Amino acid sequence: HDKKGVIAALDIGGKVDATVLTIQNKNGDVIFQHGWVRDWSQLLPTIMEHLKQYGSPACYVETNGVGETPYTQLKWDYPMAKEWRTTAKSKAAIVEKLVYDFNTGYISIPRNEVLLDELACFEMKEQSGQYRKYGHPSGKHDDRVMSLAICNYNRAKIQTVQPMVINTSRQRSI
Repeated sequence: HDKKGVIAALDIGGKVDATVLTIQNKNGDVIFQHGWVRDWSQLLPTIMEHLKQYGSPACYVETNGVGETPYTQLKWDYPMAKEWRTTAKSKAAIVEKLVYDFNTGYISIPRNEVLLDELACFEMKEQSGQYRKYGHPSGKHDDRVMSLAICNYNRAKIQTVQPMVINTSRQRSI
């Protein structure tokens, strides 16, 4: 896999939710996604190892709920960790970008049954007036969807180093 031009997102799970790491390249291909259902404190070394395998990209960590402490601990050892706070407005933005990218072919995902099931169950409910609520129905999870949506939304922030061009055509006179 190309290790330049990738970005990552980490959705921190609670007691029953999975902690999910997604890594995506600038072309929209999800090149890695894995979920773990266990205490996040045991996962940070594993997560950092996966990030290093993919060139140590910026990793957006959802800090809502249980995510603040894991983010702080990850940031201590992994300076490329970036805070991501999900609000009603930011959730709408990331989900709508994900839908747009699926509809236009700007994203490709692995054939992962858990991810496909989460995507199939993910829903939007119209709330009072203009407000839309995105999420999963009771008894289902959206950890992989949220990790993917955060990663995909921040894909535009991927920075690749451009080679420096040196103009040698002019001679300097002394």
